[in-house]
Amino acid sequence: MISGGNPVGGGNPSGTGSSLNYIGNHAYGYSGGYSASTSAVTALEFTTGSEYVAGVLTLNSATQYETANIAGAFMRVQSNGETIATAYSGNGANDSPSSALVDLIFPPFTHIKIEMWSDNDAASSIMAIQFTGRVY
Repeated sequence: MISGGNPVGGGNPSGTGSSLNYIGNHAYGYSGGYSASTSAVTALEFTTGSEYVAGVLTLNSATQYETANIAGAFMRVQSNGETIATAYSGNGANDSPSSALVDLIFPPFTHIKIEMWSDNDAASSIMAIQFTGRVY
């Protein structure tokens, strides 16, 4: 479990990783790209600080670069071990959008774990999660 986040000037505040990063009154997390897999991976995992964070969580379908191949992606959001949100971003075959957006509020001192997985195994297809929000 990773607590807190990177303050301005902290270790790699613009990069990817599983933590929530803070810049002033803004917070963000970028999972980085993961190969499509039917096994769940932890995309983001962190514990919020003394304020709450409101924002948008985006799940991107697993997409193969330079082709139209898209695999569906699933996401589960847990707050202190309880599922609070799930989402699916579709594959190209079923007219589903290639990203799913979920509005969320993360309460103070709360452990958040966000997992993702795909509907098939495709090492050349990349799925990712981003969270952007504001700290109150």
